[in-house]
Amino acid sequence: MTSVQSILVFPWLSKLVSVSHGNADVERGFSKSGCILTDTSTAVSLKILNARLSVCDRMLAYDCEPHLVPVPQVLLTLAHQANASYTTYLERKTLEEAEAKQRKAEEEAAASARRQAQKDFEEGQKQLVSLEESKHRTACKRKFGRLPT
Repeated sequence: MTSVQSILVFPWLSKLVSVSHGNADVERGFSKSGCILTDTSTAVSLKILNARLSVCDRMLAYDCEPHLVPVPQVLLTLAHQANASYTTYLERKTLEEAEAKQRKAEEEAAASARRQAQKDFEEGQKQLVSLEESKHRTACKRKFGRLPT
């Protein structure tokens, strides 16, 4: 039986063969994805996975030698700009953190000063009451020759 005759007798066989052929590409894609997705990077997004697959496919054109891949000047310029922007961001963030730390220290110092002032005020109030009682006792002793009970 020839292949033409077998297709006529078994028409479903041609569909099976074409599906099998299509699955090889899919299986190859799964295999590449499996190599990219490791135990530590299984939660990457589809966009990242597609980007990594594209890089792997493109590296084949350069015999998997990354140093042979040409880097256009535009990409270098963009990388320098991104680095400068990130450096500025880090400096600004560091400055903001230092200012926040300074403000917190000043607020703590002011709160400590308020607590000390309140404590001093209360101590002064106690001394004033004690002094007034002492004056009252002394006055009573002079007037009556004895202390009040």
